[in-house]
Amino acid sequence: MESRPLSTQSIQNNMDFWQPALLSIDREHLPEMPLRNSRARDIKRTHGYANGAEQIYVDNIVGHQFRLSAKPNYKLLGLDAEKASLWAKDVEARFTDWAEDPDCWIDAEEKRTLTMMARESVRHYASQGEILASAEWRRYANNHRPQTCIKLIGCGSFLTTSNYPI
Repeated sequence: MESRPLSTQSIQNNMDFWQPALLSIDREHLPEMPLRNSRARDIKRTHGYANGAEQIYVDNIVGHQFRLSAKPNYKLLGLDAEKASLWAKDVEARFTDWAEDPDCWIDAEEKRTLTMMARESVRHYASQGEILASAEWRRYANNHRPQTCIKLIGCGSFLTTSNYPI
């Protein structure tokens, strides 16, 4: 059986019937989102391979510790390579102290380190397709710590079917 090239007329005829709706990605997917999310959560809980695949995904993205890799453009900053390297090591150490503080100061709920929050976020993104967080400012004073913290917000806690206009 030999294949013949499609004629311009047959392509035109096929294209005449192809009229996809011009919708945003959100608008296309929102009607099925609650069902998709519930299926993703269920399969993650009940299927060992799916759970393991998600764990491998999280491990490959975050690893055992979420670390800063500072690489300053020392030429632009007017530094030599040695000073830039010392600066980068100092900044990385300060970042690690802040991000992995045993009191979990980075977390608004003071329950998780940055690595824990990153792993939770990647895990949530794998099953729900979105992550929501808020930068917060602590009202109470603690002189030796930054007042900025991160609050993870569970997307499932405020999404209902009524939030999806069709």
